[in-house]
Amino acid sequence: MQAFLQGLQLTTTFPALFAIFIGSIGGIIIGALPGLSSTLGVALLVPFTFGLEPATAMGLLAGMYCSSIYGGSITAILINTPGTGAAAATVLDGYPMTKNGQAGKALYTAIISSFIGGMFGTFALLFIAPLLSRVALKFGPPETFMLSVFGLTIIASVSSKNLTKGIMAGLFGLLLSTVGFDSVTAYPRYAFGNIHLYEGIALVVALVGFFSIPEALTLVKSKQKKMNIDIDLKKNSDDNRLTGKEILRLIPTFLRGSVIGTLIGIIPGVGTPVACFLAYNEEKRFSKHPHLFGTGIIEGVAAPETANNAVEGGSFVPLLTLGIPGSSQTAVYLGALLILGIKPGPELFSTQAPIAYSIILGLFIANIMMLFLGLGGVRYFVKIIKMPNAVMIPVILTFSIIGAYAINASIFDVGLMFFLGLIGYVMRLNSIPIAPTVLALILGPIGEDAFQQTVSITHGQVWMIFSRPICIVLLVITVLSVFFSLRKNRIVE
Repeated sequence: MQAFLQGLQLTTTFPALFAIFIGSIGGIIIGALPGLSSTLGVALLVPFTFGLEPATAMGLLAGMYCSSIYGGSITAILINTPGTGAAAATVLDGYPMTKNGQAGKALYTAIISSFIGGMFGTFALLFIAPLLSRVALKFGPPETFMLSVFGLTIIASVSSKNLTKGIMAGLFGLLLSTVGFDSVTAYPRYAFGNIHLYEGIALVVALVGFFSIPEALTLVKSKQKKMNIDIDLKKNSDDNRLTGKEILRLIPTFLRGSVIGTLIGIIPGVGTPVACFLAYNEEKRFSKHPHLFGTGIIEGVAAPETANNAVEGGSFVPLLTLGIPGSSQTAVYLGALLILGIKPGPELFSTQAPIAYSIILGLFIANIMMLFLGLGGVRYFVKIIKMPNAVMIPVILTFSIIGAYAINASIFDVGLMFFLGLIGYVMRLNSIPIAPTVLALILGPIGEDAFQQTVSITHGQVWMIFSRPICIVLLVITVLSVFFSLRKNRIVE
């Protein structure tokens, strides 16, 4: 308790609170701009931590981390362009809500869900980190491979009403995921001699291409001068405010998303995009009205936004207790900690306990600041969709180009983004869902790497993975998921 109080004292100094505030503002901006990921945002701030006190430095990074995950939902909801990979599932119901005139409600749902998920993950980090770290240690390549296989069953849930087209889109995503160097043999696949494809297709380039370019082309084709959406936060209070009754209705959604996000966060290398899709899938599975998902309902926004922010606290569990970063963002955190002379691991809470608690409390305060900034910003965010198409189209294209170029500072990525955007537009015209392609593109590299590592570990006897308890549980869940998905699609009665 003494160490906790000392950590609280370190975190509540003016420099620390101001650093969290600045980081939170920057995080929302970075997250909302397609291509500028939360990892990039945290990395950009590391040089600014030199010379700062540890609590102030970690507070600055915490504000950026928490708010950038939420910030990605803003453009996902308003212009159908996920600002980060963490918002890849938010577009499925967030943008339909905007088209239904409920942009305000969607944004309020996103910020409240992000706050609850972030606080849940941080509470888990504070109170049950040792227990969760044991779970993290039991997740090896076989378990990660089975998790990715289970994740691919979500394709059935995000395939709209046509499972066949959804499977085709998923297979196309898996094909795209194989582009680049093989992780074991280092042999370039489907690169056609182009060095820009050796590292594969960047997720953000694909997200921006598949979602934003088709939307821009649709607006170009439209005869309307602007989006035919009536947004007035004062006038349409029922459509653009999240009521207390709706928040109570979302409590089970918050709980499921928080648990899924926290558990995914503790598994190194999986990340927020997987968490948001898993939460979306499970929410649809538990829903009494699964057919409404994809048409614009608050559960479809709340589930992924709760999960992707719960990942934050979960990813810190292996970092602080084992010294193993649980995500790309915490990998940057690890570098910053080492620069400051702090060595995370089993001895952190005994040798530098006040610093450890100041890191955790910084996450709490960052989530609170994110909540107030997000709630206060809704009235300004919704003004984006009031712009005429003559302005909206260049804005979407400009953000898309900047986002694609920012990944590797490559003009080739910009061209690739437009190429994938044209494919996405053709898919949209033929009612082929884009979400399965994106999901497969996310899970493909994770599953392939884990499978190849599993083959190496088991000396080719892959069947041995089913002697591992977690693998058996994931296999059973996968089979049940496939069965119920087929049943819901009336393929199996």
